[in-house]
Amino acid sequence: TTRETQPWNSAEQTEIQHIAQTIAFAGILDRKQTWLARELKQQQKLQLQQQNLLHNLLHQLRNPLTAIRTFGKLLIKRLHPEDPHRGFASSIVRESDRLQELLQYLENAIDMPVITTQAGRFKPLPAGDNEVPSQSANLLLPDATFRIESCQLTDVIDPLINSAEAISQERNLSFYTHIPRDLPLVQAHPAALREVLSNLLDNALKYTPAGGEVDVDIELANSLQETLNIDSIPSEIPKPSYLQICIRDTGMGIPPQDLERLFTRHYRGVQAQGSIAGTGLGLAIAKELVTHMHGKIEVTSPPPGSNLGTEFMLWLPLVNSECSS
Repeated sequence: TTRETQPWNSAEQTEIQHIAQTIAFAGILDRKQTWLARELKQQQKLQLQQQNLLHNLLHQLRNPLTAIRTFGKLLIKRLHPEDPHRGFASSIVRESDRLQELLQYLENAIDMPVITTQAGRFKPLPAGDNEVPSQSANLLLPDATFRIESCQLTDVIDPLINSAEAISQERNLSFYTHIPRDLPLVQAHPAALREVLSNLLDNALKYTPAGGEVDVDIELANSLQETLNIDSIPSEIPKPSYLQICIRDTGMGIPPQDLERLFTRHYRGVQAQGSIAGTGLGLAIAKELVTHMHGKIEVTSPPPGSNLGTEFMLWLPLVNSECSS
């Protein structure tokens, strides 16, 4: 800082020094604020990924827990009051109910996070900013890796069908399957595929009232173009390249305004106002896992030729199919 007319006096020099120090301190504080904001954002993303992982694991625990509880209730019905084993079956149901309560408490605790950094405590991200895309499907499964491999669908779905048949019996539902035994291998992650099918079956059974019907049909599809009515279908008949899994129910169905957001995390639409408990995670988990397996999932409500219910269609690439690449 210079002045041509006359030199700075001592008072002016002191003031200039104060101004320079203030500007320097402001620059330091600005850099520190930028660094803290970047650190906060990274911490929030990490915390949200951890929170989503815990939510996913809690949701996935509920399906086998529901099956265990149902098996316990069926055992109680089949055992005479004097049977010494009846107490064990009652204990299964009682402890299953207790686990359901503990899972709910744990979920409530997860929803109250506080991020702590060297700078202090921060509030979680505001509503609407809590969708951080996962870098890997490992956020959805406890596996260390997510590798696609040759998979026999019946090995995965048969145990789920057995559980679904027991649950449908307990809930007074008709349950039908059409699953050929000579299906070709699909390219999938077995654990991921199990979670997808389990979530779809659980939804169909949960939202179908007593006296309703749930159907599971599996068949080969020549191509997704043909199945999804996409243009530029080749004139020649292509070889089967996808396995098509259809899970249909005669339940309450899904309103048109909810269909577009059905695969969004924590979105339940009109179901959030109903009496059936849920987290809005099952279909979001299924969608992401299917995408990682290079498949496709769609929902129609009501299904073609019907005026009630919901139909989920899942396509998985066959081994050595060109579409799977």
